[in-house]
Amino acid sequence: MATILSILKTDIRFGKKSLTGRVRTRLTGPGWGFVGLIVAGFLISVNFSNNLIFAMTFLLVGIALVGWYQTRSNVARLRIGEWKVQPAFAGRPALYTATVDNPGRSDCHGIRAVARKAGESAEYLVAAGRQQEVQLVRQTTKRGVLPATAAQLSSAFPLGIFQTRKLTSALPEGLVYPECAAFWLG
Repeated sequence: MATILSILKTDIRFGKKSLTGRVRTRLTGPGWGFVGLIVAGFLISVNFSNNLIFAMTFLLVGIALVGWYQTRSNVARLRIGEWKVQPAFAGRPALYTATVDNPGRSDCHGIRAVARKAGESAEYLVAAGRQQEVQLVRQTTKRGVLPATAAQLSSAFPLGIFQTRKLTSALPEGLVYPECAAFWLG
């Protein structure tokens, strides 16, 4: 059974496991502060044998676990289509678009598209059972081919303690036309 699952997870084109769809979760800056608060509360409760601080510390741990689960499930259930790009002129932004599908029964809040050398994406709400088009902007500097790069969906909803990223297919190469020349007629 394990060999069948490993075969199904293998990307035929590259002969290695595909990372598309993989979900990664990490602590944010405020999340590290929250962990510091939990550790300090635990040390204080042990040092002073104070049951009220013990209860508060484990309540904070419970809140952190629920936040981790909600953040992860907010992104994990999403399905994203292939990225598309229109040709752009040099010096103008190249606009990438993809459709995100939410087959779940609850809305997904605070979804962002993230890529290297790309501008900040807007936050999107993907309603339950609906599709949403997400956009990502990459600045162009010279004509030629805009190289492909990795892209991800990201969210820190609901508490901002954790940030979850889901790897998507790579942004395709884009065509960049020469810069528009300004003509003076008259």
